Amino acid sequence: MTCRFDSGQHLLTTNYLTSVPSLASFNKIFDNNYSGNIILFYKDDTQVIGVHTTSNDPQKYLIRRDNFFTYQLTVLNVQLESSGLYKCQNFTAKE
Repeated sequence: MTCRFDSGQHLLTTNYLTSVPSLASFNKIFDNNYSGNIILFYKDDTQVIGVHTTSNDPQKYLIRRDNFFTYQLTVLNVQLESSGLYKCQNFTAKE
């Protein structure tokens, strides 16, 4: 699944050809300090299927930074359904 934050809408598209879903965020509208940003990927406004944060769980998520704007988030052991509304949300953590 690909999540793009550089448009007015947060769109999530799914590639069902892979057995493990990969999530990429193209983050251009938030600050340049990505270490504090949290990205949630969720389904039907209730089921969280992925989280990108500095305190991620390596047993559930693999995170790789592809370039300045792009992070590749691979969610492990998650079975995605072909129906439902998939969304993403980005916000900055505050201490």
